Amino acid sequence: MAAKPPGQLVIVSRDRPDLLAYVSRRFEGDPNVQVIVDRRQTDPGADEPHTPERRRSDWRTLEEDLRRNGVVIVPAQARPGAAARPQPAAAPAPPTQPVAAQPQPIVAPAAPVAPPVAPVQPVIVPVPPAQPVTAPAPTAQPVVESLPPLVYPRGAEPQEGEVRVSEEKRMSVDPVGVGTPDRAIRRIEDSQDLLGKLFEQYQAIKSTLVAVDEECQKLRQENATLRAENDALRADRAAIAESLTRISTEMARPINDLLRRILGAGNP
Repeated sequence: MAAKPPGQLVIVSRDRPDLLAYVSRRFEGDPNVQVIVDRRQTDPGADEPHTPERRRSDWRTLEEDLRRNGVVIVPAQARPGAAARPQPAAAPAPPTQPVAAQPQPIVAPAAPVAPPVAPVQPVIVPVPPAQPVTAPAPTAQPVVESLPPLVYPRGAEPQEGEVRVSEEKRMSVDPVGVGTPDRAIRRIEDSQDLLGKLFEQYQAIKSTLVAVDEECQKLRQENATLRAENDALRADRAAIAESLTRISTEMARPINDLLRRILGAGNP
């Protein structure tokens, strides 16, 4: 029993291999549909015999659909280049030309559309107005300022009794009366004693500096004297070396003459 020819031809453009794979999977197992690839030349009428104008117009439409969609569906009887089947001799009329069906593009399945969701109406809950929070008024605290320790220069530290008296004066200042003229007067009195000690220390440092400067001058003079003595010793050493060289030369001269005479007498 001969196989039943397909009723529809699905022609896929040769430039769309991805579309060919998709169409082949789509019609796989359907004996009524055959998927083929358009392998014709660029000009389909260049190497083909003369065909009626109607057939040429159909192929132009097929070319445009392939170029635009990449795939078309045509009846199997309208396959290009198919030879006409011979009719029996008893047939009085010649075989009629089949009318080419309008190619139909294959549309890829669209993604499922989710059903519309009704918008959620916002629920407005009335909020009572916020009550202002009143903070309690801060109570006034007495300002107590800590007095910094007294710093004395090196060598001007007061005696133990003086330190105790100065500390008692500083601690007797009323903390409530900070910044009053009494405190300024006490500070001035303390500073007068400190200034006197600083002046005495300055005089002592100045005297020490003068003594150190005088000692430095003495050391410079001694250094100059030692340099002069060193230069004189170097000159004496050079003179002694020259004298020794001259003396050794004078002493070696008669010995050399005697040696030459002895050597000359031994050789006739």
